[in-house]
Amino acid sequence: MRTVIISALASILVGAGVYVWVNHTWEERYDDAVTDVVSTYQWQVDSLSNRIEVLNQELMRSIRAEHQKPTLDEYGKAMANEIHWLRAQLTRLVKQTVREAGVDPIRFYLSKLGDSTFVSHYGDFDKPLVFRIAAEELGEIGKPAIPPLIGMLDTTTGYTHRQVLYALLLAAQHNNVVAFTRGDYPPDKRRKEYQGIPIEQGWHMWFDKYRDHWR
Repeated sequence: MRTVIISALASILVGAGVYVWVNHTWEERYDDAVTDVVSTYQWQVDSLSNRIEVLNQELMRSIRAEHQKPTLDEYGKAMANEIHWLRAQLTRLVKQTVREAGVDPIRFYLSKLGDSTFVSHYGDFDKPLVFRIAAEELGEIGKPAIPPLIGMLDTTTGYTHRQVLYALLLAAQHNNVVAFTRGDYPPDKRRKEYQGIPIEQGWHMWFDKYRDHWR
C-alpha cells in the first residue's frame, strides 16, 4: 500500500508558504499586496500542513497493522475522503491567493509548469492519481492560455514540455475554444492533417488554422 500525500506542500508549505512561489517567479520583488496576502493566508497554509502531517502519521500506523485488514480498508476510505477535501482546499487556496495578490494567473501557472512538486493527489487511497495543478488551471482558463502555451512548445523540454502539451490538450477542450473549433485539436488522429507528424507540428498547424480567434 502506498502512502497518499499531497506533495505540492513539499514546496508550497515551507517558510512563508505563498511567499515561496512569488520568490521563484516575480523577479524577487515583494510588494505590499503580496505581503498582505501571505499574512492573511499563513494560518490556512499552516493548518493544511499540520493536518496532512497527522494524516500521514496515522496512515503509517495503520499500514504497520496490516493484520487488521477490515479496519484498514475502512480507514483507507475515510483517509481518501479527507485527502479529497485537502486537495480541494489546496486548489482553492492557490486560486484565491493568486487572485488577491493581483498576479496574472496565466503567467503564474505558466511559470509553475516545470515544477514537478506543484501537484496534489486524488482517487483511491492506495492507488492515488496525480493532479497537475498548473496544467489543470491553465486548462480551466482555456482560450487566453493557448497563445503563450503554443509559444512554449519550441522552448521547453522534458517534464515542462509534457506539461505544456497536457495544458494545451485541456485548454483546447474548454467551452470558450470548442465554440469555434467544434472539438478539433491535434491529438485527434482521425483527422488526416494530424496524421504522421509530430504533435508539436500539429499544434502549430491547429493554432494557425484558428489564428483569427487568438487576436
